Amino acid sequence: MMMMMLMVVVLVMVIAKAPTAVAPTFTATPSIHQTGDGIVEFEVRLSCCPAPTIQWHKGTTAINDGGRYRAITRTDGANYVLSLIINGVTKDDAGAYKVSAKTTAGESNASITLNLEGLSVTTFD
Repeated sequence: MMMMMLMVVVLVMVIAKAPTAVAPTFTATPSIHQTGDGIVEFEVRLSCCPAPTIQWHKGTTAINDGGRYRAITRTDGANYVLSLIINGVTKDDAGAYKVSAKTTAGESNASITLNLEGLSVTTFD
């Protein structure tokens, strides 16, 4: 008698799923760093997916990257550090600032108040 061997090949297919959309959530209290050479840096940290659209404001006026303002976004993929650097700070720079982070899953804002007599930070909403 002849023995038949049956060989079964199993194909395993791994399908990568797109990450689930997660609304921006600020993960730390906003901070302000001041140096002795007229530079102020605001920093906020958030987590979200996909990458957010970021907009900084002073009061109700949008701040664009350039000139005295430098907006920086650093990420490791899902965690973000957002910075706004103001060069040549004057008394006119004092006031309320806001950063908005928006994804397809939602939007969140953080507020910071710059008081040039003493730095003051307002928490996020």
